Amino acid sequence: MGNTGTSSKHNNTEIWTFTRAHFCLSYATFPSIKIWRKYLERILLCGKFSL
Repeated sequence: MGNTGTSSKHNNTEIWTFTRAHFCLSYATFPSIKIWRKYLERILLCGKFSL
């Protein structure tokens, strides 16, 4: 059971990294950079608290 919990935690980290990379790509190509910057900062703050 302990190993399953560790794997789940690792998977969450991978999902978060993938999501962050996805948003970084979207942020780079999105025309409204100021809006995306605020949105991205909120996501990063949420990530810091969840991790």
